[in-house]
Amino acid sequence: PDTAPSNVSAIPLTAWTISVNWQPLLIRDRNGIITSYNITYYSSQWIHGDTIQVNGSSTSVILERLIPFTAYNITVRAATIVGYGPASTDVIASTLQAAPDIGPDLQELSRINNNSVQLVWQLIEKRQSNGIILGYRIVLNNTKFRFLDNRIIYINTTTTNGSKRSFIAKKLKYFSSYQISLSAFTLPGAGPSSLIKSINTLESVPATSPINLTAIPGTLAATSIVANWEPPLLTHQNGIITSYKIKYWLTTTKNVTNHTVIIVGNVTQYTLYNLNPSSNYSIQVCAATSVGFGPYHVAITHLTHPAVAPIITQSPQSITAVAETAITLECTASGDPIPTVEWLNNNQLTAPVYEIESGPGYGKLLITRSNTGDNGTYRCRFTNIKASVLSDVADVYISDVNTTGFCLGQVISDMRWPKTYGNYTAITPCPQYITGNATRYCTLDNNSNPKWANIDTTDCESSTYSVVSSLSEHLDAVGANASQTVINTLLSATSNKLFGGDIVAVISTLNKLNQVTDAVTRLELSQLVKIQSNLFNLQNKRGWQFANKFCQTSSSSQDILAALPELAKKATISSANGKTTFVATNLDVDIYDLDGVSANSDFYTTDDTNRESEIQLLLPKAAIQNGNFTKVIVASYKTLEQIIPNTLANARIDNPTANPVGINTKLISISFYPHESSNISHPIRITFRNMVNNEDNSTNENVCAFWQPVSRKYLHKSIILSLMLIITGSFFVVFVSTKDIPSQYIFAIVNLLLAIYILFSYGFNNEEVKNSWQSKLKKENIFYIKKNSNPQQNIQLTLKSKDQCDSQMHQGLNRVCRENENGTS
Repeated sequence: PDTAPSNVSAIPLTAWTISVNWQPLLIRDRNGIITSYNITYYSSQWIHGDTIQVNGSSTSVILERLIPFTAYNITVRAATIVGYGPASTDVIASTLQAAPDIGPDLQELSRINNNSVQLVWQLIEKRQSNGIILGYRIVLNNTKFRFLDNRIIYINTTTTNGSKRSFIAKKLKYFSSYQISLSAFTLPGAGPSSLIKSINTLESVPATSPINLTAIPGTLAATSIVANWEPPLLTHQNGIITSYKIKYWLTTTKNVTNHTVIIVGNVTQYTLYNLNPSSNYSIQVCAATSVGFGPYHVAITHLTHPAVAPIITQSPQSITAVAETAITLECTASGDPIPTVEWLNNNQLTAPVYEIESGPGYGKLLITRSNTGDNGTYRCRFTNIKASVLSDVADVYISDVNTTGFCLGQVISDMRWPKTYGNYTAITPCPQYITGNATRYCTLDNNSNPKWANIDTTDCESSTYSVVSSLSEHLDAVGANASQTVINTLLSATSNKLFGGDIVAVISTLNKLNQVTDAVTRLELSQLVKIQSNLFNLQNKRGWQFANKFCQTSSSSQDILAALPELAKKATISSANGKTTFVATNLDVDIYDLDGVSANSDFYTTDDTNRESEIQLLLPKAAIQNGNFTKVIVASYKTLEQIIPNTLANARIDNPTANPVGINTKLISISFYPHESSNISHPIRITFRNMVNNEDNSTNENVCAFWQPVSRKYLHKSIILSLMLIITGSFFVVFVSTKDIPSQYIFAIVNLLLAIYILFSYGFNNEEVKNSWQSKLKKENIFYIKKNSNPQQNIQLTLKSKDQCDSQMHQGLNRVCRENENGTS
């Protein structure tokens, strides 16, 4: 043929077939009979093609087994028996899209969090894509919950990383096993799935609360509730249930945060105890996995029953035993709430010296190595909010045939004292929670009868001791830089009850603080006054009983009252009126700033209304000018008269077996500080004025005192003139045996002037003291005056004139005190 077939067209029928059509050749161009047509198709994209032959009468053909989504070049030629004519112009046709031939290569599954999984896969080769990949179909089969959570996800957006794609499947079911596969899809549909991979999601908190929460009365219906519930539905547990949390509160409370929370194990019943009778309680429960707690069940309410008073079911039994026998007493009771138990001895709470065991409605008291001090009545007291009920009385009688010459056993001051032979010392543990041992001497009176002396707790050390005892070493190591830390520690420690050993440690630390400190701030001095005041709290009274013992063994030459004035001297405190006052519970301190050279008037102090001694002190201006005095410190003690009488009185009398002497005293400590560069070369006259009227309501009484340097030696350093003045109570009734004066109208005014004793007895006659005066002079004495119910044995001591201020008078005062303490005059 001369020409090619005309009007050749190609139309894709499917992804694999194309229909080709053409027009026959004109007769003039055939050059013979057309015997056949050859159709050639070829794809350069995939190097795919072929030639097919159809008979000469055909004008169309369908090309098959083509590649989907592929462009083909198509030509047609006509043939006679001689051969083929020219080919038609190329016609291009593309097959339609098909689903991919293969699935994606699912390479990796990984957890992003407890219920999110990331899939990573390799892209399908274009040859196998069979079209444009519109997206992917992800199948997630939950093998644990199956149809309850199987899901299919279609996505058309992925994260691209080169030839890889990834996607995060979120909000999967917690604590599940998933089988995951992946397929790609084109417009006609999805191809085959990838290989299946498996992954587990992790636990989370339960999605819902426990179910079917109920409450019923407990065994003790007034104070207990039994809560019952069932676990959350399995599909909502999100893990293994490990525990439950119960929250309950009084329904009537307005504070929703005022609730009680209890965590229990993997149980479905729990009893709430110690509730209030006749009260409405709201209860909620939530479940937990290893991750945490889920939501609470809606609150339910329950009303508890009324309370039931204690009922004694067993009383302690009376017993008679010989000394040293171990005795056990027991008692039991029922009630709702379950009653607590207390033991009473002779109708008083039993001292904590016995071994006591307590349980719900049960009490046991054990007396080891019994002695006659344990004799008495014992009973239990059971108490709940409904009532307190006493058991029957158990009489305990301990017989001891060998008591002659012994101080018998006692239970006193929370300590249990064993039977002790006369002139021997008993030792017993200090009270509960206090370390160390207390001692007590069994004395013999003039008739050789044994009698217990006071209890010595000098070696008793509370928790305060361990804190305070290390402070002195800390000051040695650090010095003044540790002052504030030490002061803060002492302030805290002395607010507690102190025993003898504790007081020793505090005094030692104060003295050490004085040694290492050159300056004191106002705040520090205020705190130091509180510390000194705390030492004399009345709760420490027993700790002071043997103060003379631990003062004598103090490691410092400073005594109890000296440290505070010494520290106050180092304080720089400005005041508009030249006076600064620190007030504490048991102690007041006044600091006076003096300008010795320019003094133009006498210096005097008058106690304010909170100063009980009512003593006025006068220092002439000439003495101030001569001595260039810079400071006067007055400390007024408020509680010493309540602490000292019962502690040191025995130490002041000749006969240690005599009864303790009751005294009625007040105490002021006054310290004068000259300028360090000044010389005191002339006697200083000091006047004490008692502001309380004499018994005849006459003018106030003045008492003189002189302080004179020794052998004309000059004093170059700070001189402390501490004058301890003990004043009998303002209304102390005194009698003179030769006068007949009605006691109810007599006011006793006794001024004891100790500075004179210091001057004449020590200043002139004691060489050791004379040599020490150049650096310091300090003397503190305390006089004790008997307060007796028999007015004929009371004491009148009056200093009337300067002529009586001599050492002989002081010796006489001491003698009179001793005689009257013994009741002889």
